[in-house]
Amino acid sequence: MNLFKTGGRLNNIAVKTNYSILVSQIGYRPCDKKMAFIRNEIYKKNFKSDLGEFLVKNSHDDTVVYKNKITHWGNKWNINFWSIDFSKFNMGGLFYLEVPKINLKSENFEIKNNIFRKKTLLETSIRQLEKKLGNKKGWQDCGSDLRALEGTSVQLIGLIDSFTSFKKILNINQSDDFRKHIEVGCDYLISCQREDGSFMNELYVAKDKNNWTLCMLAVIALVKAFSITNKIDHLASSRKGWEWCINKCKYTDDEIIEEIEETRKLFGKYEPWLPPRGLRTRDKLLIIWAGTELYANTNDLKFKNIAIDYANKIALKLQFLELSESCKVFYGNFYAWDNSDLYQKSWEHIGWGYCCGSVLPDEISGIINLVKMFKNDKSWIRWWYFLKQYAYGYLKQTSKLTPFGIYPLGVFGSEIRFFGPSWHGFNGVYGRIANLSMKLARLFEDYDLEQIALNNMQWIAGLNIGIRKKKGMFKGLSWIYGIGGNCVEAWTKIKGTIANGFCANPQFQLEHIDNQIDLPDYITTEDWIVHNGSWLSGLSELDKNSKLIIKTNYRGKTINAKIGFNEIKNFKIRKTKIKNNYEIYPLSYSRNLGIIANWDNKIIEKDFLIVSGDIKKIIIDFSDYIQGDIEFKINERECHIKVINKGIDNTNVKVILKTVGIKIKGSNKVKNSLKTGEKKIYKFHTEFENNYINKPILIRAEICSIYSKCILETGFNNCE
Repeated sequence: MNLFKTGGRLNNIAVKTNYSILVSQIGYRPCDKKMAFIRNEIYKKNFKSDLGEFLVKNSHDDTVVYKNKITHWGNKWNINFWSIDFSKFNMGGLFYLEVPKINLKSENFEIKNNIFRKKTLLETSIRQLEKKLGNKKGWQDCGSDLRALEGTSVQLIGLIDSFTSFKKILNINQSDDFRKHIEVGCDYLISCQREDGSFMNELYVAKDKNNWTLCMLAVIALVKAFSITNKIDHLASSRKGWEWCINKCKYTDDEIIEEIEETRKLFGKYEPWLPPRGLRTRDKLLIIWAGTELYANTNDLKFKNIAIDYANKIALKLQFLELSESCKVFYGNFYAWDNSDLYQKSWEHIGWGYCCGSVLPDEISGIINLVKMFKNDKSWIRWWYFLKQYAYGYLKQTSKLTPFGIYPLGVFGSEIRFFGPSWHGFNGVYGRIANLSMKLARLFEDYDLEQIALNNMQWIAGLNIGIRKKKGMFKGLSWIYGIGGNCVEAWTKIKGTIANGFCANPQFQLEHIDNQIDLPDYITTEDWIVHNGSWLSGLSELDKNSKLIIKTNYRGKTINAKIGFNEIKNFKIRKTKIKNNYEIYPLSYSRNLGIIANWDNKIIEKDFLIVSGDIKKIIIDFSDYIQGDIEFKINERECHIKVINKGIDNTNVKVILKTVGIKIKGSNKVKNSLKTGEKKIYKFHTEFENNYINKPILIRAEICSIYSKCILETGFNNCE
């Protein structure tokens, strides 16, 4: 039986098998945290977890280039896993792993700079799309010759994201091909638009159908394309679609009962349950994203105002924050509807009806846009809090639940599930989560979030549970056809196309949650351009180079200070033609860097963290450079802000606190003078807001002197 073509079952039942080493089928970047895994289904009460050490060997001469201890991770999906961490080894080349204690070797793998971009960018974008044109408008979007709106929209977004990130390194022909296919996607979407602004589900076989989610996906894709094409008809079509969506903010009875049995299976419900008629949380998140993109391209305040209105409602009502119920696992994810106890799933797509096109997982791009665009808005701290609780309460916490660190399908009651129920596998989730994780990593200056992005991309690249090969051994499976040592046999067999993924049920045979166990038992191998678009969006954020801009001043005027760096061994730092502008290339997974600025025998040091793709601007003013620390004393209900003036001159300091979950007793502002070298502690008395007793809090201190600024944050939840 051809497992790939049928989407057949993997033999993951707990039986005696050989140990297997799982490595990335595409490879590793030198600067990343580099992991491999050992798997084995044997499980006994007297189980011995110590497998000794592993060796990294050069494939050309078998010399040992690195070694370290193997760590037993634990049991997941009826499989025992051990972790192999060779992050400290950052040489490029071709290598393999060996475990002497159990006489086990891996296949070869490559370590190379920008390996994902070099191996997949062109193949997963313009080259595979060129073979999917046919003699129709748009692209063949899946294993059959359908050209559905969700596939076109997500693929188009991925093309735009990757072209925006990498256009400077494309040659003229490649750049022209990207622009050509962006036009192909836009032309198809416009061909699907009706006079009233709505879009049909598909131009050739589903002209009579339309779906709110698909329409808003087209709106987002078209307005993002306008930023590249500058064609008025792309913007006009997006605006027209927006108006239809905004004026249709409730589902009809007919819409919610279309494919209702499938919807019930997705949410673990039975007859007579029906979803609410109001927009889902995932719909509202799309409104925010579309509104911010349209405002950025038109300056029309109505788009901004609607986006902010929806963001505020979601932040206040639709984020799960009840720590007392769940602090051992998670918080910060989203309810599926207003006044519902059901949680949103990262993937809810099925068929042509109510759930069709629900392929973007927890799509918070719009709220990230609001945080970047409107820093002076009175609701800014609320959006920031919303993103932070999602990142640290849900995204980070759920990444710890599997050895591979992948994003879950969602929360079903008290269970976090990874593979079902779903109509088929959902590799499109992982690329989009990589995109969002990278954006959050830069916002919060947190390399752990970049690692989550990498984990999700590597899952598609072949660092996953694998499939059984010869003699019972398992090898990781690259889900990109034609790329990687062991790749999926996708239906179309077009190089660069990406197949559906691992699933708990057979392909296109959705099961109720009560009838299945959450195991990656099936490989679902129809390819779909939704997955390609998501992969490109993830790639566009993960494989960017970083830039560092340092400005040294005295009393606001530029001075010629001498700049040095700490931890220089972890980075390649290249000066640009612009003074004190640098390009940063990490050489190690350690991303901490320090600046040493020296002017007139005065030395100021600043430490920070570099995240891939970051454009970091640092201003050091020798007049009154300030640094500080923040501490929340929970028992005393006091917030202490420590500020020190490391500059040459005396100065005036203003401290402003912004909070969520607690209130400041008295003023949230204080002004004072601070002499050179002087340190002061400012104390603020606080009290909890009534509806935040069992929810996380956030305190943000903005400290300004005459010429300098410092931001400090802390928080508290009863999980800590």
